[in-house]
Amino acid sequence: MLKILIENLSKLSEVSESLQKIINLKLPLWMIIPLLFLSSFPSIQSYLSSRKETVLLPANKLWLNTGLEIKPGQEVKITATGSINLAIHRLVEAAYTHKYPRLGWMEPEGGQPLGYKDLRIKQYLISPDNNYGVLLACITTEDLSKTNPKPKNISVIGRNASIKSEKGGKLWLVVNDAVLNKDAESAYILSQKELDETYGSGKVTVKQREDEWKRIVDDSYFEAYFDDNSGAFLVQIQFAQ
Repeated sequence: MLKILIENLSKLSEVSESLQKIINLKLPLWMIIPLLFLSSFPSIQSYLSSRKETVLLPANKLWLNTGLEIKPGQEVKITATGSINLAIHRLVEAAYTHKYPRLGWMEPEGGQPLGYKDLRIKQYLISPDNNYGVLLACITTEDLSKTNPKPKNISVIGRNASIKSEKGGKLWLVVNDAVLNKDAESAYILSQKELDETYGSGKVTVKQREDEWKRIVDDSYFEAYFDDNSGAFLVQIQFAQ
């Protein structure tokens, strides 16, 4: 009986030093059982408490599969910290010219670009109605990627939120940025006037955009907007019992 009890306790957590000392005392069974229970109480509490996992989400990762399986109807609470930038080249440019960047560092709730007038590209955000850079999550059995960037059940997380899925599946994470497709040409290749208003006079030309667009289509480089992202969010996932 004592052997079975010890085996069951070891399944909850590793045998603590204090528990091992109690076993080595060779006390009568009626004394050992209460002592074993008391010494393992913190371990039992730890076992019964909610499971927590931590994941690092790089800003340039277009849908990160956390590998965490969420059961049907199970609720998870997600919290995030950290900061990201959606245009590293704009940061370099701002540092060189000693100007405030139009796309500054963002926390998990995201934000809106300062003086950014290119609203056509907004429709290609993973979640167009929400902030640039906001933390998003999805529980699904699908594989998410540049060819499947907008699943139906996307949840906006920001700094923290609780979500659950009726069907369950893997937990995926991403920051809200644009994912192009073959229909995005008119949003990518703007008139010279619009390019000047968006990026500064003469900094980006129509010819440059046309050449870039050809490469994007030829190489299926639809994650182009993600490739100049930097920073990361540290994400904690807490499973409800």
